Amino acid sequence: MLDETSRCAAMDKQLEARLAVVRGRFSTRLTERLEQAAIDLPRMTGDQATSAELVAKTYCWIHDICGIASTIGFGAIGQAARACDSVLLGPYRSRRGLETEELNALTTHFERLRLAAEAAQCGTDASRGT
Repeated sequence: MLDETSRCAAMDKQLEARLAVVRGRFSTRLTERLEQAAIDLPRMTGDQATSAELVAKTYCWIHDICGIASTIGFGAIGQAARACDSVLLGPYRSRRGLETEELNALTTHFERLRLAAEAAQCGTDASRGT
């Protein structure tokens, strides 16, 4: 019985170590993507095909974050990403750029997402209990 308990504890430690690596990579990539999104935001408005393409590209990675973040223990990031997702969904489905109100809302939600990502990198994501 003790052997089994020790083996389970060792497996838990290995899993946690692997998850820490995944969380670190996720946080780093998220920060990089948010920096790029900040550059792309002004170009997501208007009628140009490039605006719609940027909206689609951004929607796809934000949608991925919605599913991944909570799964790996970043609930605050997942919640912030869902707010961004909700703004991008309409323009994405309509294959168009953002309107002014949408741009303003997305800018606000991206800032919240950036703050959540920053907190996660510091190990203070409230949803993880740290």
